[in-house]
Amino acid sequence: MASDIRIVLKNFNRDLLIEELAASALPFITANLYGFERLNRFVGAPASAPRLISGDGNNPANNDFAQPGEIRFEFTTALTIPEGTALDNLLTAHDSTQRTNEQQRQNQDQTDVDTLIANFPNFDRFSNAQFRAFVKLLARVVLRDRRTPPI
Repeated sequence: MASDIRIVLKNFNRDLLIEELAASALPFITANLYGFERLNRFVGAPASAPRLISGDGNNPANNDFAQPGEIRFEFTTALTIPEGTALDNLLTAHDSTQRTNEQQRQNQDQTDVDTLIANFPNFDRFSNAQFRAFVKLLARVVLRDRRTPPI
């Protein structure tokens, strides 16, 4: 197992980055965006200052800090020069505004939950078609909740 650290001063969608790394030919294991602060559910921005990632903050010899924009990678083997270039290109091309399929489903689930809540007071006035759509939507949201963390 080999480690690699990159400093990249741009926003990152961690889940999308993981998908991009998995799709690449790199011997990827994991990526930790230690030098980032969460902007929203999906995107992180470079931290404004170094972040303590291990240690207690009192003993400088035992503390490990991540610099703003620091991403720590673990690979099965050390990267070759072409693989390092491929990693740099992947990081440069990353677009944090894009969403993974799962993130798009999560957004749709949130919209659907809002629809359920907004329409529940009118439940008694639903037509048969509206009632079937409502039950289908409710079942989908409940089933998704059992498969993934709650939204």
